[in-house]
Amino acid sequence: MTLLLHRLSSPFSAKDQAEAAGELCSQTERFNNVRAFFVAEIPDSITRLLTPLSSLGEEVDSNLELQENIVTTLLCISSIEQNRTAVAQNPLVIPQLTKSLKQGTDETRRTSALTLAHQRSHICSFPPLFPIGDQGKGEDMWICCYLSLLALHNGGRLKKLMI
Repeated sequence: MTLLLHRLSSPFSAKDQAEAAGELCSQTERFNNVRAFFVAEIPDSITRLLTPLSSLGEEVDSNLELQENIVTTLLCISSIEQNRTAVAQNPLVIPQLTKSLKQGTDETRRTSALTLAHQRSHICSFPPLFPIGDQGKGEDMWICCYLSLLALHNGGRLKKLMI
């Protein structure tokens, strides 16, 4: 796991980063113990996981497979209750997930919304990220509705949800 994170977060080739992200994604999808180990035993694992997306900035569209694998890995990690606080408290998580709601494949956008939903009891405020509905993608309305329902479910804890 540590070696895969090193390959992912270091300036290796884009192909090597994508392969490492794919393997991390595969392992966290298959094994609960890997999900728990990832957060509990590897220092700065969440930051290291998100580093490639942060470094791509607005160029995230240049490597959609990398983005999808990283966001899916984050979803798998946050599916364990004991990991949710660490995930929600990482300063890169919310900005990267909101960026992935706006940019990326339909699957990445759906996975970003689900990952945010896993964080619902740990998020006190939400950065402005809408309107995304004017981009013409069919998934936008689903995301807007999903997050609106989430805000209602949380009794207003998502303070800045702007649609």
